[in-house]
Amino acid sequence: MTTTRSTRRRASAGACLLGALGAVVLAATGQPAEPQPAVLPSGDVGYLGEPILVPVAGGSGSVRYSLDWVVGDGETTTGARYEGEGTVRQVAGVGPVASLPTSALPRKGVYVLSGEGFRARRVLLVDPVPDVADPTTWRVGLITSRDALDRGAEMAEEFYRVGMRWFHFDFPITEVNRIGEAAGDDAAAVSAGFDEFMRRAAARGLMPIFKLMNHYEEIAEPGDLDGPFYEGLRRLQRRYGAAVRYWVIGNEVEGGGYSRFTPEEYERVIHNMARALRSVDPGVKLLAGEFYAAENQHLPRLMGSRDDWDVLSVHKVVGNSMVSEYLDKLRGLDRPIWDTEANGTIFGGPSEWSNYMHSDFPIGPDDGDEVYHSGIQKHMLRSLCLEARDERRWKPAFYNPATPCLGVDLVISMHYNASWENQWALRRHWINSTENPSELNHKVGGFRTLADFVYGASGLTRIPNTDVPDPYRAPSDAPYERADGYIYQYGPEYVVALWQNTGRNAMDRELVLTTDRDVVLFDSLGTPYPLRAENGRVKIWVRPDVVYVRGLSEIPRFTLDDGGEDAPYFVTEPVVNAVASRPYSYTMRAYDSDVPNPSDGEDSLPRIDYTLVAGPDGMALTGDALAWVPPAAGHYPVTVRATSRHGATAVVDQAFTIDVVSAADNLAPAIRSTPATRFARPGFVWWYNLNAHDPNGDPLTYRLVAGPEGMRIDAATGFVQWTPTAAGSVEVVLEASDGRERVEQRLTLTAGPVEAVR
Repeated sequence: MTTTRSTRRRASAGACLLGALGAVVLAATGQPAEPQPAVLPSGDVGYLGEPILVPVAGGSGSVRYSLDWVVGDGETTTGARYEGEGTVRQVAGVGPVASLPTSALPRKGVYVLSGEGFRARRVLLVDPVPDVADPTTWRVGLITSRDALDRGAEMAEEFYRVGMRWFHFDFPITEVNRIGEAAGDDAAAVSAGFDEFMRRAAARGLMPIFKLMNHYEEIAEPGDLDGPFYEGLRRLQRRYGAAVRYWVIGNEVEGGGYSRFTPEEYERVIHNMARALRSVDPGVKLLAGEFYAAENQHLPRLMGSRDDWDVLSVHKVVGNSMVSEYLDKLRGLDRPIWDTEANGTIFGGPSEWSNYMHSDFPIGPDDGDEVYHSGIQKHMLRSLCLEARDERRWKPAFYNPATPCLGVDLVISMHYNASWENQWALRRHWINSTENPSELNHKVGGFRTLADFVYGASGLTRIPNTDVPDPYRAPSDAPYERADGYIYQYGPEYVVALWQNTGRNAMDRELVLTTDRDVVLFDSLGTPYPLRAENGRVKIWVRPDVVYVRGLSEIPRFTLDDGGEDAPYFVTEPVVNAVASRPYSYTMRAYDSDVPNPSDGEDSLPRIDYTLVAGPDGMALTGDALAWVPPAAGHYPVTVRATSRHGATAVVDQAFTIDVVSAADNLAPAIRSTPATRFARPGFVWWYNLNAHDPNGDPLTYRLVAGPEGMRIDAATGFVQWTPTAAGSVEVVLEASDGRERVEQRLTLTAGPVEAVR
């Protein structure tokens, strides 16, 4: 197949990164960071539009490669193919490295990468990570294992690109004793790989939580602040410095069996840990608890040592004790509550449409798997908006936007484990060893989308229960059987997350949302679908994996679809300009709010097929990607068709004309991206991965023509960041230029406050 978009805007960023290996690492903004050991960004996680760097067999020159977009995790079905050519350079300490442009790709997601000189693999392409000054505002993290950390700087880079700010890992109490008993501070060096990981993690703003395991009787001289255990803590803190600010001890000490502490022992140890660690660094934070339920004797003891700890840590809040129970036990608690062992893991099964490990989302009286549906996104969304006030009581969240819901402040979910990759890691090897041996789970991409969308947002309420006749007067304990979700507030914007709770499309639902403006639906990987509104109403297909609706300036009303069959419609605009002898591409998307036909299976995948009805010779369509190399200047009519098997089979055509100029002519670049939101919140980063294409294949540079104070753009990548300091609207003008022609994009951003949840 012919290559699609030519190498354009981010080639210079890849060359800069290759040249900097072994000297400096480029931060998300493209600016030099402190010197670090030579390390390639992970081959499994990359930034959309920037080159993927892959060690190859071979010295120099070029390499052909292809990227196939994966329709569904666990399937070998690909929806589009993009081919290209990368350059190979020698990198000191690494060897030959290929820089493979991803500039042809129009969307985030999982791709199968294959090419000359390296093994096939699945890669996740996401947007760059914003510069978040306060990591506690990035409200999600993952449990990992020590051996993952021992893998060094590459693993830290991979964590960062996935979107982790927090990683919570076990550290043996006996090892702390050993460090304290040894001669000299050098005993605190865990391993060379661990040190590399911690250096890179600190440079990237990742925050580790040292979780000390297991039992009180293993602590050497627990009552002596000069004893081995507390000396070991001080040595670890001195060695890893500001990179380590959070500590916790124990694991379900009230009876889970993983740790044994009496209430008195637990209170005393936390008190001594605070004194020992803060003698080295007064900024150290202690988590206390790791409780499985609020009903325990350890919790009241912590009231006597409130100055010793900073965060109340609890396990699996969804399905166990409610946040209000903890607040009731600790009257006047003004400390954050973190769920440090959330269920709804990243492990297992094909993506969001299989029943594989429940996440405590019961939808009926049966406790079997058929009434649960897995999903790390669902569990975290619920944990952050867990309860609502019903008169004077807090109850499991239901529709009540007048009183913001109550939830935890930060969620750390299981698992990311390097040694158990076959079961629940980022890389899952459940396709055979010769075909795509390094598969990347879609759930990891879903985690990143969730991290992006809940940043800066506060839980407001669960959606009304549309499974009962009057959803706005439904009893708060009525089960949500077919449509579930939550409403979050981000400044003046309302963000709606929707899903259904099983993996069976017989339970799929069609909802109607009233809205005062155009809205955009994002799938669980962040792909946008601008939705068509008719008379202030937008119809949405609710399926097992989470979808997000953004752009709402007021809370919509939720009603069931009034029946009937709806025609599909295209949500993408065609590319209508091209240059002779230069690759042309257009990736189309259509949407249908009807549920799929049950006869097509029970995985609730989109059932829209694309065909090329009419077009010039040589034009080809693979999946939803149209590709062509125009032979000469002229006007070429094209018709493409989307055939939907949602509801009754229906088709919609999109007809357009491609205007092709001669190879000697220069066309202006075209901006093909829109921001996820045009709303902002003071004190929180607003970001946008600007993406443009040049029909002539010229490299592009980006410029902020007009914008508020503090907004910045990376000239090579187009990544825009801004942290508003006050409410109000601002005008932004962005520019992409090929050196001869330029194109502008104008935005109006509205920043506003959000009411505090607690």
